[in-house]
Amino acid sequence: MSATGRTAMLVGLDIGRVNTRVSVFGVREGKYCLLGCEQAATAFGHDGHLAAGVHEALEKLEYLLDRKFRLPPKEADEDLAINQQTVGQVGLTLSAFPKIRAALFSLTACGSLSKGLALAAKLPIDLVGAYGLADLANEVGVIEQMIHSRPELLILTGGTDLGAEKPLARWVEVANLVCRVLPENARPIIFFAGNPELDSLVRRRLEPNTRLVMLPNLQPAYGERDDIPLQLSISREIVALSAEKLAGLQGLSQLAGSLVGVRGAMLDRMVRFISRLKDQRLMKDNQRGILALDLGAASTMVIAGWNGQSDACRIEAWHGDVQDWQAAVDGPIFRWTAAPVSREAAGNEIANQRLFPGRIPQTLTELALSQSLARHRIRTSMAALAEITAGLSFDITKGLMRDFGTIIASGAALTGAPTPGQAMLILLDGLQPWHQTDVILDRNQILPMLGLLGEAEPLLPVHVLNSDAFENLGTVIPVISGVQEGVMLVSITVAMDSGKTYTVDIPQGALRRLIVAPGESATLSLEPIPSADVGAGPGVNRRVRLTGGELGVVIDARGRPLVLPEEDEERIERIRHWLWSLGG
Repeated sequence: MSATGRTAMLVGLDIGRVNTRVSVFGVREGKYCLLGCEQAATAFGHDGHLAAGVHEALEKLEYLLDRKFRLPPKEADEDLAINQQTVGQVGLTLSAFPKIRAALFSLTACGSLSKGLALAAKLPIDLVGAYGLADLANEVGVIEQMIHSRPELLILTGGTDLGAEKPLARWVEVANLVCRVLPENARPIIFFAGNPELDSLVRRRLEPNTRLVMLPNLQPAYGERDDIPLQLSISREIVALSAEKLAGLQGLSQLAGSLVGVRGAMLDRMVRFISRLKDQRLMKDNQRGILALDLGAASTMVIAGWNGQSDACRIEAWHGDVQDWQAAVDGPIFRWTAAPVSREAAGNEIANQRLFPGRIPQTLTELALSQSLARHRIRTSMAALAEITAGLSFDITKGLMRDFGTIIASGAALTGAPTPGQAMLILLDGLQPWHQTDVILDRNQILPMLGLLGEAEPLLPVHVLNSDAFENLGTVIPVISGVQEGVMLVSITVAMDSGKTYTVDIPQGALRRLIVAPGESATLSLEPIPSADVGAGPGVNRRVRLTGGELGVVIDARGRPLVLPEEDEERIERIRHWLWSLGG
């Protein structure tokens, strides 16, 4: 049925570590759009009940939309009910999980093992062991480690179709022994995604001892990867295991029916979808790729997509030991803080944020430290993604050298920034892009929900992606040059469709906004000096056709890598000057 024939709303529930969000989508002027989005604190803990946050957010939406949802008392066992006469579908995404332990049995380091590790990086799991072909030489040691770690999930993969049967069959026997040794209630759920020639052997050896899920081969041919079925299947199991440990999740899952998913998996789905689009608002050139960044309270998720394929990495927000974090506070976090603060005070504030991830900064110093922490999380997560993604070309010092046409970002540090300029500066400092890119802010954090609700209504993501539900911060054009600060790099003439024209000269070291009103189209003519590159090669002129965002067009001529002064006062003044350049 087309959108014009729809009258029912679609409701998305997103349960996060700190906040619970409820988004309502409906039809306006024949197209799906975001009608409203509200959030409330997630009720976790010993006496927490996840439906409480949903109730609170829905009550806010009742007032906003002037609609009445049918809600039972907050302490009711059935958790939540929504009037099905006004709501056509409910979807539930989850990004806050108890730790789910998982292990990986695979083969070659450059083949199925690397593909399995890349899949594991997308999932909210604690990978307690990853074993390859070489580990078969010590099967007893692997079994002992598995008995000690007791994974809840075991991913068994390896071999292309019609290949590598014998070593994979040995892993099947190892998995069989692990299940027979462990108590019945401690046996892992096994996901088999290997050579289908072994399907009958796998069923015969493993099905009698544990729950077995058979899936298409993760690596059907050498160099290829088909991780979508395995990713979605494991995601569903993660939600099911979480429902046993989180009060209220089971009732919310029943309300959503089959539309339940892991937030990261749904974000990954949307990145793959958008990377196939052409001539759309969020993807004007699918050859250049899309980068999605989600700075959640519990974890950071970064996903790089090209032509329907994706690589992703999920790392805990506070991964690493105490020494690692002390070094980070004393080093990059302290140096990128735009406020006068001692290293000791910076360490205390970061410790408070670690203990209370939902804490809202109350002072300018707390805000500056929070934003510096966000920069650090962006850099470390991108570095982790670069380790498992060929051709990503990210260096934690030099920045992002791979060309991405679109960057979509979300997370409280960005969406809660007091001004769009602060959100933009966090992203520019954290990523240091080398190529022109459109920066989009998912202020309502609905992109994963579109991936989930799109199963029920395929038109929904298409319509909403082209609506004003996403905030275009602006187009960033870096100017790359090694000349001294202050030397004029490029002359830019801005010709707007409205008829207004102006010219501006940009020196080395500058960060400038060019005023192009949001939604207005303009043509930029860039004339660089011989040693400056504006995207077409050193000294090559370029014409760019673009549409203005919230910050117009941002010219980043600060150099790569970004260099901060050594003296504290001068360093703070430099960061503040960049911030003022983007509107404060």
